[in-house]
Amino acid sequence: MSLKFLCPSFRTRYIFISKVMNDVSNKKSLNKVLNIGCGEGDYDDVIKKHCGTLFSGDINSDDIAYCKSINKDKNIFYDVLDIENLKFKNKTFDCILCIEVLEHINSIPKAIMNMSKALKDGSILVITVPVDSFPLIYDPVNKFLGLFNKKFSIGAYAYGHNNLINENNLINELKKFNIEVINK
Repeated sequence: MSLKFLCPSFRTRYIFISKVMNDVSNKKSLNKVLNIGCGEGDYDDVIKKHCGTLFSGDINSDDIAYCKSINKDKNIFYDVLDIENLKFKNKTFDCILCIEVLEHINSIPKAIMNMSKALKDGSILVITVPVDSFPLIYDPVNKFLGLFNKKFSIGAYAYGHNNLINENNLINELKKFNIEVINK
């Protein structure tokens, strides 16, 4: 067991991804699934249980090498991928997961456009992000600094987060690409 499971936010997200994949796969066949921004492949086990073929990628080549070493017997295809420059054919995937990625990139519209192109019609896009409306008790330092349009690389802005996501802006961006928000 990874020590990450001792972290409540990771465990909650893992359980959420497991539930979503179970719900989605019970409603539709998931032949090809993409996990973009897979990091160390923490969710690949639970995703693979619900699909035929899993393509999993990250911009960090060291993470991809690690994923390949620990998941070599699971028929998961790993590659270095950049969400802002995806090279898949249009309408390739039945489901795309983008878990805690958008806060690290420069162009959210470009990433959403690329994912929307790679999705088959009627497919599922699962996105999780840290939102900018985090509670004061989570990160009081950055909540205060936010009043002055400043941030410090702790709490909400730790782990290489370039920005936090405004929920309404994300929903509006998804709508531009005809992606319907079913649940949030």
